[in-house]
Amino acid sequence: MRAYFLGFNFKDSIEVKMRSAEIRKISALSQLKRIGEEKVLCINGASDSSIDRARVGFIVQEAKDAKTHVVVVRDDKDHFKEFEREMAFIDGPSLKSSEIVANFVSMVRSSMQKFVGESREIMELKSKIFNACFSDRNFFITGESGSGKHLLAEVVHGAGLRSGGPFILFRDEYDLKTTLSDLDGGHLFIEELNSISQGNQKTICDFFGKRNPDLRIISSTRNTEKDYGFTCLNEVVLKIPPLRDRKSDVPVLTDYFIKIASYDCHFEELPFEMQDRLLGYSYPGNVRELRDIINDYLFNDHSEKIFQNIFISNFISSIIFEIMDKSKSTTLDGLKAEISKWFSDNYVKGLLKNFKWDEDKFSNIFEYFVNNLKILIEKRGISKFNF
Repeated sequence: MRAYFLGFNFKDSIEVKMRSAEIRKISALSQLKRIGEEKVLCINGASDSSIDRARVGFIVQEAKDAKTHVVVVRDDKDHFKEFEREMAFIDGPSLKSSEIVANFVSMVRSSMQKFVGESREIMELKSKIFNACFSDRNFFITGESGSGKHLLAEVVHGAGLRSGGPFILFRDEYDLKTTLSDLDGGHLFIEELNSISQGNQKTICDFFGKRNPDLRIISSTRNTEKDYGFTCLNEVVLKIPPLRDRKSDVPVLTDYFIKIASYDCHFEELPFEMQDRLLGYSYPGNVRELRDIINDYLFNDHSEKIFQNIFISNFISSIIFEIMDKSKSTTLDGLKAEISKWFSDNYVKGLLKNFKWDEDKFSNIFEYFVNNLKILIEKRGISKFNF
């Protein structure tokens, strides 16, 4: 992700550093429209800057269609206050260009790139994070299993003002009061809000209600219909769209997973049948399932039989894991009944027809997973089932 600067008078020595850090100075917004990649535009919002409110308003509208995140560097917190919901701000009395470059590169570019995706949905999500991370807010993340909630929490932490502080994953067995006291300057991440007790939720609300602590909360849940985390906190809500609703990210994510597996290959170089299956699949396990499919493909032979085994196995395991997480049953027999009921639905028959999956192969793989539920439960780390 490159950064572009508008309205600054950089010295030559600073411009050399800018070029090496993939940062460019521009003189007009029209220059950005010719650049298709995701980028950041940093505006000089100082009191004596030539950039006025009308120009900033125009930039905000234009940036939405140009894959551009906008941040204003200002020396007065009331300057451009009406745009605080639409862009990010860095506040401070000093506007030294060297400080701006250093802060920008470290806080934004490296962190944002970790959440891979170029679809409109992901660009809007990144813009929301970008606009809020400098205002030091609490965050609440929703998304289906496998969509990347933990990763997004790390991105939020790394992109904002608290990137230099601790990032602690909280578990209900921890001593919450001690954890909160030790967390100055950082983020407490509650990975599944429903997993912590009502008592601990009340403790957090009381803690924030009685003081203005130097820490912030990032909470998340698999309940995609929930619109808030802590009713007592002022939160920014981030909803991660399921992969099935942003298929344009499948090639980008595929390239990323192939790269981290140390293979020199791209989505367009995969066999046509594989590309077709990857783009046509519904991904109940979201990005995690795509990652597993790519890894299985890379480390196995590429016959039609293997293609089917990879997709069927990942589909069945993803659905079973989701049922496990949501199940109210505490017995193995109860869990098996829920799984059998789900897989007897007409939706599965439709998948078999659409993807031309072999019914006998599907039944055999399904039976294998059901017969090994105990192993899957232990792998998932779920303790509510009695054996």
